Amino acid sequence: MYRLFCILTVFLFSFKCTDKCQLRNGKYKMTFDDRIYSDKYFLIKDSILINQTYGLNTEYRIERLSDKTFRLISKNEKTDSISELEELLNSAGTPFYEITGCENDTLKFIFRRNLHITISSGKIIRTE
Repeated sequence: MYRLFCILTVFLFSFKCTDKCQLRNGKYKMTFDDRIYSDKYFLIKDSILINQTYGLNTEYRIERLSDKTFRLISKNEKTDSISELEELLNSAGTPFYEITGCENDTLKFIFRRNLHITISSGKIIRTE
């Protein structure tokens, strides 16, 4: 009976976290654990992310790979004129974000090139 209770508790907690650990419409600030990268500010409207850092307003489509992973696809991306360097970088895998946890309005993430290569990690904080 105790085992069943533990299994149900873990299952319900996982279900609740999965639903809560999503990017919803609103304004966000992205901070990085390593200070190599500066903070980023963006707005999410449905499945569109608008990068508002430095007033650029660059748009990306959010492609959900799973409940906890997504990648950003540039709306201005030109795939027919890709350089050799970009082709080499893409051969290692397309970068994606993995949500590793959440608490209130803060999501923890790992930015990866593939499952074995971590580019960076940090937090995504909902500001509005």
